[in-house]
Amino acid sequence: DVATSSSKLRGRAVIDHAVPTATARALAVLAPSAVRIGDGFQASGLRNREQVGGLTPRAAVEWASEQGSALALSWAESFLTAAESVGQQVASHFGKKLLNSSAPLDEEGLYFDFVHLVCRFSQEESQAQEAPEEFEEFSGYIPANAKDLFNQELTLEKAKAACSAALECEAFTFQAGAKPEEPRMVYFKAQWDLAGTGWRSFRRSPRAKEADAHAAHGDNCFEEGAFCVRKKPFYYWRSHAAVLFLHGPESGDFQGGDFFYAPSFRSPPELRVHVQPAPGRAVTFRAGAENIHGVEKVSSGTRCTLNHWLTPNAFQAAHKSELEDARKLLLRYKPKAEEL
Repeated sequence: DVATSSSKLRGRAVIDHAVPTATARALAVLAPSAVRIGDGFQASGLRNREQVGGLTPRAAVEWASEQGSALALSWAESFLTAAESVGQQVASHFGKKLLNSSAPLDEEGLYFDFVHLVCRFSQEESQAQEAPEEFEEFSGYIPANAKDLFNQELTLEKAKAACSAALECEAFTFQAGAKPEEPRMVYFKAQWDLAGTGWRSFRRSPRAKEADAHAAHGDNCFEEGAFCVRKKPFYYWRSHAAVLFLHGPESGDFQGGDFFYAPSFRSPPELRVHVQPAPGRAVTFRAGAENIHGVEKVSSGTRCTLNHWLTPNAFQAAHKSELEDARKLLLRYKPKAEEL
């Protein structure tokens, strides 16, 4: 059942009308103006010819208050209500209860770990700033039989640039223990393989990944060889996730940007299971290796979603009280807006 968007075995489901269509569309209208570029991402927010912005619930209320209008505060209230509704539906779907900061620590259920409004802004080829190519780091060296290209004494950053510029370069080996800013002999290869210890090897990210807005990944584990490893420094405490789509391609706001499941990190695109965004539709899934997923490139326009991650761990739940705190803040600001 890996080739389905809903599966009890894998713990994934599509929930249509998770929030009313009109509510989702209304959230999509102001979302691009409200998000903070780079929030939750690298500072510039630039990723694969897209710029990404994010906004947490409390930040949404603060943004709305800065606008000084009842409309903006109503939008922030809809943001909080939508997040709470999706969280409750996710918990219910998996036979759990949605908990908050007032719940006894011994009560079983799910807490919000993080709630994040995310907008992806496509950028024209001529206007986009080219982000440096990504490399994956491994412990070990690439053996001599892996198609040598050339050797050169370079710093780590210059080695990455040299490999990116060489069409045939697949990876390179750099001396372990050397400081990145110190030139060292670098061995460039046209073929990937790994052996031994005492060296650092860097592999260019697969071309298929470069085409995606968010490459195939797990929400509580990271790729290590053929496995998805659930441990530090990743968000290993997360157990469930959900994505609420605020609009779809039919709105004319964007093209592309399909959510997808993949059998593995490096599965070819033809094995993906796609879920097309639609206003009010949500996907929910267990946040583990059984649900590797990603987002395909937004080819034009701006795509916004409301993302949720949940955990049974009260001590790790970063947003355990986020929605409660945001609502209290909203109540402080609403009377001021009504006086205007």
